[in-house]
Amino acid sequence: MNASSSLEDRLKQSFPHQPTENQDEFFVRFAHFLQSTDSVFMLKGYAGTGKTSLLKSIVGTMRGMKIPVV
Repeated sequence: MNASSSLEDRLKQSFPHQPTENQDEFFVRFAHFLQSTDSVFMLKGYAGTGKTSLLKSIVGTMRGMKIPVV
């Protein structure tokens, strides 16, 4: 298992719901982003699509991994 899929799995485990197909895609893309040199990741979507839940999952996972979160 590579590092991005491991991170992806950790993010999914902390997500409080069964992810939709688009949310699954988010986990893949965000795990790759965290390991890239890119400096911006834009998350957008309509109301009720789970953006806040995704961010809560990210923050919890990163804190658990001792990665600084602002």
